[in-house]
Amino acid sequence: MSDISVGVAAFVMKGDKFLLGKRIGTGVGDGWYGMPGGHIDKWETIGVAAAREVKEETGIDVDYVCNTCIEDTEVLTTDTELFPDEGKHYITSFVVFRLAVDAEPVNTEPDKCEGWMWVDIWGEIPNPHFPSLDRALEILKRKFGRI
Repeated sequence: MSDISVGVAAFVMKGDKFLLGKRIGTGVGDGWYGMPGGHIDKWETIGVAAAREVKEETGIDVDYVCNTCIEDTEVLTTDTELFPDEGKHYITSFVVFRLAVDAEPVNTEPDKCEGWMWVDIWGEIPNPHFPSLDRALEILKRKFGRI
């Protein structure tokens, strides 16, 4: 296995719904559903990295449309994903951004994502998806109840 990578995944919330996209062409989890996210760059905080990834992947600038301060972004949970076939090991922190305005995602990376959809946190999550999504979603539901 190669080095461990550190990443972020963002629950971009609009009411009780969050953004989910189907990954393609990334080499890890292709064909799986996942949230906006990616690697944390050197010298970035978790919140800044998550906001950057959301902007890069969806066009939504959470620094301006969320009622959460980026510098004080709370980490919902941290989890591990292992991809032995790809030689990848990720430690991923999950954060929550609640949209304060009615922003809609744009698929800014069509070579990496088939498109974005709003999924109800209380409903069925499309399969296949990253196992850590289930665990993070349960923590989100317990922590915030009905959002």
